[in-house]
Amino acid sequence: GGNPVSAASANVVLDTVNDPEFLKEVQEKGAYIKEKVLGFHSPAVKNVRGMGLMLGIIVDPEKRAGYVSKLMEKGILVLTAGTDAIRLLPPLVITYEEIDKALEAMKEVWSAVSAAPVPLSARPTDPLPRHLRKCAWLFATARENREG
Repeated sequence: GGNPVSAASANVVLDTVNDPEFLKEVQEKGAYIKEKVLGFHSPAVKNVRGMGLMLGIIVDPEKRAGYVSKLMEKGILVLTAGTDAIRLLPPLVITYEEIDKALEAMKEVWSAVSAAPVPLSARPTDPLPRHLRKCAWLFATARENREG
């Protein structure tokens, strides 16, 4: 089943996403973010790759957890991917003003975390399988936040 309201909503989304002008703007915003992040000339940023607004910022794996934590503290929702990428998935309707605000916060985070030593909770744990490493980091971070 389904209902008419859901079907109508889906049609509007499909019409919007399939509009060539909308897709062109998404590509332009993605290129803008990539150019600006690489333009920081930060040793923290190894590369930026992706399509449209789905971008991965390649960083030092040992400091990635620190970057993610600080970005989240500044209100920038990011994900991790692989062992060394920070994934950006901003909404397709994000404005350039919102992008610039996020980029400014990123620039601050790259500087702060790059200068700091790698915290113990962000260091890879040897014997843990990959799917448990993130859990271990989250628990360690929560413990540090409670204690400090």
